[in-house]
Formats: sequence, structure tokens, C-alpha cells
Amino acid sequence: MWRRLGGLVSGAARNWRGRKRGYEPDGDRMDSAALTVLTSPQRFRDANGPQWDEYADALTVLDKAWRGKRFRNTSFGVIGPRPSWEDTIARGAALFEMSSWSQLDDEQASMIAPTHFFADGDALLGSIGRRVNNVRSFLSEPARAGDRDRILSLLRDARSLSARSVPVVGGEILAEMCEVPGIGRAFATRLLTLSRPDAFVVVNNKSAEWLRLATGLTLTGKRRSYRHLLEWLDRQDWHRAAEPSESLGRRLWRIRAALLDAFAYQPWS
Repeated sequence: MWRRLGGLVSGAARNWRGRKRGYEPDGDRMDSAALTVLTSPQRFRDANGPQWDEYADALTVLDKAWRGKRFRNTSFGVIGPRPSWEDTIARGAALFEMSSWSQLDDEQASMIAPTHFFADGDALLGSIGRRVNNVRSFLSEPARAGDRDRILSLLRDARSLSARSVPVVGGEILAEMCEVPGIGRAFATRLLTLSRPDAFVVVNNKSAEWLRLATGLTLTGKRRSYRHLLEWLDRQDWHRAAEPSESLGRRLWRIRAALLDAFAYQPWS
């Protein structure tokens, strides 16, 4: 069965391969069946997953597919203009250059913990339940400035890790983050992925089941579970590939782990 589906996926990718590698819409549409095949978790579970070219080609197809759909009156893409995963990651980078999170403005708080609103793109990589008291207090209360800076310090540690160290230490960093009131696994992995989009993956209610199917892991718990996920990621051929030489390939490669969310996250389902 999966051999037949793989052929459908290859055909879909070939239809896009050879075109200009960009994100200008050209009017093509992908039907739901082909989209389901393209995002199948089995593609990542077989052997060591797709090769880099297959992964990158699939992302350009997904960009067209996402922009051709509307969710809550909004369409968004994988790459290119806001709203897109690429744009959200690029805007989020400024958070980790701040000297302190002791005082956050509304825009910074929205990027750290966005509501379930997609028009501005902040909620790509996961929305956070800001109605929860511990989350609200984490974002705004002066008494919790120390907690905010503790999280920032841990994220800076994550940004400084070598690629080899990420699978070894990443689960420990996640567990430490989750000791802070209001920081659950989904919140912590969103921030880790924004801080190191080449190395970390979001795990939340919309992506966890896909990730379980793709990895064969239960993904329960935090420290050990996330370490196993990062070890799986490190074995994937597309993730281990060398940085491409062409422009779009480099853009995708530098945020390649974060963009796994574009396969896993399907809000209309």
C-alpha cells in the first residue's frame, strides 16, 4: 500500500520539481487525497525518512496547499510572506536577542504565547492557553520576572548547543523549563523550536498524534520522551543532510526541524 502511496507522492513532487523554487502562487491546487499522502507520517517512519530533496520539494508543495486553504478566514503558508511558518520563526528570533524578559510588550508576549488566532501568523508553531492564570502571570506579573528570565536563560543554553549535543541535552532543558509554573510541554517546545528551528520540534495537541505515527514513540512525559524524539530526528536523513547551496534550500534547511510542524499540523481535520 505504502509503495503505491509513495508513487503518488513522488508524482506530486515531480509536478512541482523543475519550476521556479519560490512561493509565488500559480493557481495549482492539491486535492485532499494527495495532501493526505504527502503528509503521511509513514514517509518518515520508513527507513530513515525522506532524503533532503524530497523533504524540501514536499515543503514547497505544502506551501501551495496551505495557501490554497482557509482556516478561520485566514490562509497561510510554509515559506514567504506573513503569515507563514518561516515568517513567524524569523520574527520570533528577536526574542532571544533581548537582554531580559522582565518587561514584555504586547507584541513580544503574543509571540511568546499567542492566542488561537492565525491572521498575524503568531500561532503557527502552536497557540497557548493564555486564559490560564499561571500563563497570564508568567507573561505579565512583575513578581514573575525571575521566572521569565530563567526561561530566557534556558533558551539561550539551547541556542548555544552543538548539533551533536541537542539530542543529549534537549530533554533536560525541556524538563527544567516545565518546572516553571505555566510552562507545559507544548509551551516549552514552542519556545525551544522558535529558538533553534534547525534542531527542535513542537509537540502539542495538534501535532502529537502525527509525531507518534511518524516515530513509533509514545511521546508521553517530558525529559525521556523528548530526548527520544530528538534522537529520532537526528537519525532522519533529511535532517542530517548538508546545507544546500541554493537560496531557498538554505532557507528551508536552517529551519528544517521546525517545519516538520507543517506536515503534522492540520487544523481543518
